[in-house]
Amino acid sequence: MESGLADTVTPGEEADVRDPRVVREAVYRLVTGRRPGEEFDAKALDTVNAAARKAP
Repeated sequence: MESGLADTVTPGEEADVRDPRVVREAVYRLVTGRRPGEEFDAKALDTVNAAARKAP
């Protein structure tokens, strides 16, 4: 607020942190699994694709 970028503070909810964390962990599983040449983690790929389909 001091910087002038926002004029109000909107309280956050648990989902505001939980959902991005779930996506971050899914991306991590996809990347770390591919480095040694393993197949994609299907559940992680579904999580990332589902998040990509949502409007921001």
